[in-house]
Amino acid sequence: CSGMPAGAVKTAAELAASKQSVAAGGRVLRHQQNNQQGTYITGTYGTDVLYINQKVSRKFAVAKSDAMAAATWATASGWASGANSEMIGDSKPANTGCAVYQGKDKADPKGSWRLPIQRELMVIYSLKGQLAKTAGFTAFSSSNYWSAPEASGGSSWYFGSGNVNASSKSSSYGVRCVRDL
Repeated sequence: CSGMPAGAVKTAAELAASKQSVAAGGRVLRHQQNNQQGTYITGTYGTDVLYINQKVSRKFAVAKSDAMAAATWATASGWASGANSEMIGDSKPANTGCAVYQGKDKADPKGSWRLPIQRELMVIYSLKGQLAKTAGFTAFSSSNYWSAPEASGGSSWYFGSGNVNASSKSSSYGVRCVRDL
């Protein structure tokens, strides 16, 4: 992401806080919509505010294969199925999706992978031809893949065929995880 504007890339401090948060909770931070204001609220870790969907990681790895067959948003994220319909982020964690993904060779620690944000999916899509040439990389099996941010209590953003759209969290889409480096 070295060619992106500085404001669109996480600072070293933001990246460290994001990595620590994912590892500490073993789950992707919830990105729920604030009903009162109609805007996205930010995640936090301690006293650090994380503008999770506004900035991409300076450097991130893309999983060489899908983490699982098509799944609902909650399952893909590592949350209990109740997260597919709630507005607030109080769902219970589940041992599913990117939260427990350990890479194609199962060598990475659980909690080191997460669902990508929308901007990261756009970067992945623009580089999918180059990624396909990487040894051991499995082609994307689905045209639609979940991203981490929620659009509302019952919907989340997905990326497919070059477009970002919102869909019911109970829909089944592909799950391709990323890991901050």
